[in-house]
Parts: sequence; structure tokens; C-alpha cells
Amino acid sequence: MFYDWYNLTWLGARLPFQSSWEAPLVIAQVIAVIVESVYQFVLSLHTAKRRNIVQVLAICANNFCMLAFTALAWCTIQWDFDAEDFDARNNDRGIYYIAVRRAFILLVALLGLVTVALSVMAWRLYREFSWAIYRFIAAADRKLRRLYLTYEIYVALLHLDFFFLFGFWVQAVIPLAITCFDNGQYDPNLSLAALALAFTIPQLILAAISVRKEWRVGQAITLVMYLVYIGVVSYQIWFVWTQTMNDGDQERYAELLLRMQCYGGIVLVLLVASTIMSGICMRNFNGGLLLHNRRDNDGAVEETQSRWTYYQSSDGQFSLERSRRMVMD
Repeated sequence: MFYDWYNLTWLGARLPFQSSWEAPLVIAQVIAVIVESVYQFVLSLHTAKRRNIVQVLAICANNFCMLAFTALAWCTIQWDFDAEDFDARNNDRGIYYIAVRRAFILLVALLGLVTVALSVMAWRLYREFSWAIYRFIAAADRKLRRLYLTYEIYVALLHLDFFFLFGFWVQAVIPLAITCFDNGQYDPNLSLAALALAFTIPQLILAAISVRKEWRVGQAITLVMYLVYIGVVSYQIWFVWTQTMNDGDQERYAELLLRMQCYGGIVLVLLVASTIMSGICMRNFNGGLLLHNRRDNDGAVEETQSRWTYYQSSDGQFSLERSRRMVMD
């Protein structure tokens, strides 16, 4: 992908593209795939360390979505070049076409093989990690297992939100920035998309810290931010769709609309699911899960559980006290 990035940046500045968005859109796709590859590697290490069952399945779904995304990117590039007369292209455009097509074909093939391999390994890891929750939750309490499963699902959704929100805003910011630069006019949608991109990472970090520390104020802010993101993403899709209705901008925005519809649909589904799970996790606060959310590693779990435990008072509140009984593994 870095080789593909070099070809796009070097040739993209020199080729007479029919649309000024042709190269920037492909570059935005390359950026999204590079970031996702690094992010998925880090996420896999985190999943193996935490033994998160849901996150194992989320990585497989994430890899499948990346496969579909790169396949869509290759198809749109193929459609763009098939719409023109290949014999009429100059030498540089032929080099550009061959370099980009080979890179994306290889990427789709590799991702397809990796997706199949991940599916097989995920099943083995699921069988292995499914017993880990009994070690994490004291006495295998059924209520705490249910609360912990809800927490795992919410954390997995946060990890998926990062990639899809990042990819969506990158594909929105770059074309809008190119338009403002070409026309020499300020577009408020560019500032809105750039602001949403800048707030994506802090908002997701706040969501993770709030649910881990059971901080109600932070969780309430997270819920509001999710609703704002749903509105902003819907507005961006509506804005691009309205631009395709204009005769002068129909061809320019048509390709961007296809990408934003596919990507935006997944983003909206994830945002709605994250909003619902955020509310459920907030309702589960003070339910006895705070000890397990604060653990740092697997070794600390056994040591912590042997010295401390939760006791429920008559009013239903939980308190962390030194264990008054012997804990056996």
C-alpha cells in the first residue's frame, strides 16, 4: 500500500484527470487501508491480551468490511477507466492504471485469504477464550457475566467505530478540500467534516474511560456526542446527494456519493448500536462490574480477587472491601 501511495502521489500530480477528484479519492482510500492495517494489528494484540470473545468476532467482521471496501475501491477505479478510451490515454495514464490496478487486485486477493484464515482461527480462539470469563468473574456469577458481556460488546463497537468514522471523514474532507482549493471559495461543510474528524479520537477515548471507570458525566457526554455524530453523518450524505442533483456537479459528486452511501450506511448502523449499548452500560453502572473493568492484566485479576471482593448493602449499593473468605482457584 505504501508503494501504491507513492504511485498515486507522484503520478496524481502530473496526470490530466477528467475529474479533479479521481486521484484524491483513491489516495483517501489508500490512507484508510494503511491506517486500518496498522490499527487492526494493534487491536489483535489487545484482543489476545484481554481475551475478549466479542472482539475476536469484531476483528473478523472488521477484516471482512475492509475486504469489501477494497473490492469496491477496485471496482470504482475499473469503472472510471473503462468509461474512457484506453487507446487515447497517454503513457503516464497507462502507467497509473496498471500500478493502481495491480496494487488493489493484490490487496483484495490477500485480504480474501486472510479473512478465511481469520475465520478458522477465530473459532478456535472463541472456544479457548469462552472459559476466560469464568476466571474473570468471581464465582461465575450469572448477573456479572451478563454485565461483562455487555461491556465487551460495547468495547468492541468502540474499536469498530474508530476505523469506520476515520475512513468516512477522510473521504469527506479530502474531496471537499480539493473543491475549496480549486474554486477558491470557503465551504462550511469542510470545517464541519474536519471538526468531526478531529473530535473522533478524543470522543472514543472518553467513551472507553467513562465506561471503564463508571463515570456517569462522561458517559452522558458520550451519548450526546453519538447523537451529534449521527446527525452530522446523515447531513453529509444528504449534502452530497443534493449536489448530485445539480447539473454542473452531478458527475463530480456521483462517485463520492457511492462511497459515502456504502461507508455512511455502516457508520450509521454502528453509531446507533453504540448509542444503545452506551445507554445499557450506563444503566449497569454500580452493578458490581467496576472491579473487573479496572484490572490491568490477567495476573492482577487473581491477586485482586484473592484480597478484595464486592459486598452489597441493604440499599443495593456495592462496596469494595477486603475479602472475608478464602478464595480457591
